[in-house]
Amino acid sequence: ISLLWLSACSDPAPDQAIIAQFAQTDLADLESLIIERADHYEVESVSVTIMSDDAALFVYHGQSSETGLMQAASLSKPVAAAGILMFMERESIDIAADIRDRFRSIDIFSIEGGDQPLTVRELLSHTAGATQGGYPGYRRGTALPTSAGIITNPPSRLVSAVELSLPKGAFSYAGGGYQLAQLLVEDMSGQPFD
Repeated sequence: ISLLWLSACSDPAPDQAIIAQFAQTDLADLESLIIERADHYEVESVSVTIMSDDAALFVYHGQSSETGLMQAASLSKPVAAAGILMFMERESIDIAADIRDRFRSIDIFSIEGGDQPLTVRELLSHTAGATQGGYPGYRRGTALPTSAGIITNPPSRLVSAVELSLPKGAFSYAGGGYQLAQLLVEDMSGQPFD
């Protein structure tokens, strides 16, 4: 719960008393505390879910979140990585092995930098030399492009086709690498990533 407070405020030095207040607040009173803290820090939109095992213990969507745009964005990367790693384990694929020959929807060898070995470990750790740091997202109800389309022919002027042209082995944050990992799972499984 302290992370909730930290992410909701702009103060880099959190007040320990407020963190303690969150930690000791009964779930029944949590909504009013969230509203009070959001108002105090002028947070325009708040969405909170507290999970235990497979059950949601507490869900709150407040302020302008019903009409505002709130992306999961990079918060989805750890979930995607866990799923990709579990899939690779199930398929007995070494995450340090070259995976270029497993792509079916795109010609990975034609992508700039695709002539170099590529591993799942590199894609998930942002060390594959992949480009395209992030993606702007899509509004609900909008037709989504295919993973292959996002990689090779993105539908937005804000997005570039993914390349593997950055220095390999060096950390370079790349949503494009995760998009390649997603397409790999789709190609290998024959199913949509979700």
